[in-house]
Amino acid sequence: MGLQGNQFRINVDGVSGSSFNNVEVLAKDSMFVFVEVTVNPNNVNSPYVITDEVQFSVSNQIQKVVLEAWGQDAYYHLGTRYSTSNPPPVWKTDKPHIILSKRDSFPGLEVQEGVTLNIPSGTRIYMGPGALISVDGTLNAIANCNDSITFEGIRLEHYYDNRPGQWLGIFYGRKPTTAINMTRCVINESGYGLADEHLLNVIVGARITTSKIADYGASVKPKITLNKTVIKNTSGTALTAIYSELKATNCLFCNTGGNAAGLFLGGDYTFTHCTMANVYAKYVDHKSESLVATDQIKDIDDAIYNGAPLSANFVNCVIYGTLTNEFAFVTANPSAQINFTNCLVKAEQDTFSKVNALNCQLNLDPMFKKPEGWDFMPDTGSPMLNSGVSSSVTDDLYCRVRSSSPPTIGAIEKE
Repeated sequence: MGLQGNQFRINVDGVSGSSFNNVEVLAKDSMFVFVEVTVNPNNVNSPYVITDEVQFSVSNQIQKVVLEAWGQDAYYHLGTRYSTSNPPPVWKTDKPHIILSKRDSFPGLEVQEGVTLNIPSGTRIYMGPGALISVDGTLNAIANCNDSITFEGIRLEHYYDNRPGQWLGIFYGRKPTTAINMTRCVINESGYGLADEHLLNVIVGARITTSKIADYGASVKPKITLNKTVIKNTSGTALTAIYSELKATNCLFCNTGGNAAGLFLGGDYTFTHCTMANVYAKYVDHKSESLVATDQIKDIDDAIYNGAPLSANFVNCVIYGTLTNEFAFVTANPSAQINFTNCLVKAEQDTFSKVNALNCQLNLDPMFKKPEGWDFMPDTGSPMLNSGVSSSVTDDLYCRVRSSSPPTIGAIEKE
């Protein structure tokens, strides 16, 4: 109908035009009507909508189909590979950054060894289908308390809101320079959230990385620091760490098809005031424990590697979900140390008896305020309230002061 000009183009049964008359449809047949639009952003930084209508008349009855297209200018990264010879520029925040998987090139964005990518506060990152971010160097994504950095799928229609698996994830390598530092970040709608690169081998069923599981125990541990970070709505595991050095504080891992956190083949891990919750799953079937900690791992050829030193400490954390047991612990090394201090854990007694637990609550409902609305704050009467132990953490996921004493456990303080 040309309500806003001629941005939309129409094709009926292979014929282009703007108006079609006396189109014959045979019995038990149909016609194909294709509509396409080219959105010219014209350097407009804010989103806008183009609308139009396809109007049609059958037996003197007029009907219409509403057309709607969203547009916005953006910075595009198509198979971008940052290296020492091609260092990353300073990223701007006035427009979104779109990362796409380019055919016959790198499937997303790569930060190679010896390179540091700094993502500034307020950056919005949209990932295309099959796209990933690979980090062999250093990724710093640090946002202010009144802001955030978001990683999510490229589709903005309501139908795609919070749907898992729209992009692959952020994967870190095994180089001496590998480090991930995230503060006030949200990773949403991915397949695997944040993961060791070995998971790529598992996904494709072939060894596509240069690192080998057999060499992990003798390699340098990648350093991962997560602060006030949310990883949610993943079709697979939200956080996958393999023989790594990881520290997570005030983090939320929720609504996952796989584990909320999987810690494999040993490593050093510290989780303080973190929430791992799988209590509401709209698009995924929650069948795996929210937390797995083990000094073992199975390679893609079914070879099992074990025995790497494992040390994992959980302080003021919540691990809860719809399964009878939300914690799995397997070790081949009796010296493995798993410590829970002032935590609420849903687990079978036989499993939990294998760890060191102090002042923990087992199998109590944490009474999240509204998990179906992504609100994992403890409600009135929650056993999380005033159940923690004092630590150096003085605020919560949303930078609110932890005023209660003893502190509330989990990532979110009650208002």
